[in-house]
Amino acid sequence: MLSRHPERSAEEEANRTVVAEKGTDRHRILKDFAGESAPKHLAAQEPEQINDRELASPLDDAIKRTLYATSTQEEVDTLFREQLMETVIEGSRRRQIARDVSTIQNVDTRKGDVPISEDDNSGRRTAEGAEIRDDADEFTTIEWDCTKVSAGSRVTEEMVDHALIDMVEWRVQEVGRRVENSINEVWLTNAVDDAVANGSGPVEFDSTNDDPGYQALNEAYGQIDRNDFLPEYFVTTPGYRTETFGNDSLRFANRSGSDDVVRERAFDPLLDMEHVGASLNSYDDTGKNVGGTGGSNTWEFTDASGNVVNDGIGSLLLNQTHNHLFLYNPNGNDIEVKDYDDPIRDLTGFNARIHVDQDYSQARSAAVIKQPSA
Repeated sequence: MLSRHPERSAEEEANRTVVAEKGTDRHRILKDFAGESAPKHLAAQEPEQINDRELASPLDDAIKRTLYATSTQEEVDTLFREQLMETVIEGSRRRQIARDVSTIQNVDTRKGDVPISEDDNSGRRTAEGAEIRDDADEFTTIEWDCTKVSAGSRVTEEMVDHALIDMVEWRVQEVGRRVENSINEVWLTNAVDDAVANGSGPVEFDSTNDDPGYQALNEAYGQIDRNDFLPEYFVTTPGYRTETFGNDSLRFANRSGSDDVVRERAFDPLLDMEHVGASLNSYDDTGKNVGGTGGSNTWEFTDASGNVVNDGIGSLLLNQTHNHLFLYNPNGNDIEVKDYDDPIRDLTGFNARIHVDQDYSQARSAAVIKQPSA
């Protein structure tokens, strides 16, 4: 803002000072909230004593101290929590996968069920003046049972004293990233396992085909399509991404800067589906987040040497409308953030938590692509 102002410069503003005369509120604030008497987050250079009646302080310091001095403790605490919350959320959004490809259900209980009607009903021919029936729907339910996922971190007094603001912010954001990663793990593990058990497929990868990665996607798309759904996203493992985007047509279109040759069928979006890349760790095979022994499948298409992983899952295709991500927190927020102090160890801690589950309203709207068995 300052760099665009015709009569201001960032350098001048950084050195701008405020002068306060003795006896004024400004003088009292600059004097009382400076040096040893200032809270650590307001600590800065001592105001300059111009003479026995006047103090001078950098404008930035004066603004912070004035806002602090005129606020109640409740307001200061609220502002801190809001900023902490915003920083956690900022970190979480950088890892967002499950939220982007799901229909999000913000629920008010940790577990429950919701009725849904069948998706293949249509209206019926009705004679003029005849009764319009309202009992054609047949209902089933989808259940959710949310798992609590959380992450926490600590900030030492030394980090605050040394004004390592970037490091503190990074640690706060890292908490958000870790919570979001856990959301992704619960979502992907449940979505893959349910698609394997009840979905349209699985489709077995055939390496003898030309461009087998694309051919398998096309076959899985067709199987879901035959069940009256249209997949909107395909989520891939690193090995399957390498295989699929080695497609000669894709490489040609990418080099030429034009997708005219393969428009609508073989360029991103591929088969009208948007691609989402997930890491191998996005699937919980240990039970860390989903409980028990973890997922019952293998989310790995090829190993680090490029060798086939027998029965390994390479990709998940899904329809967003019928893929539900359930999120719950007792306070009604998205991710709940709490902070605490540990004066004995000179630590300030904070943590974040949320309850999460995934379920399909129609599992046939999803399918997986997997390697053949041994």
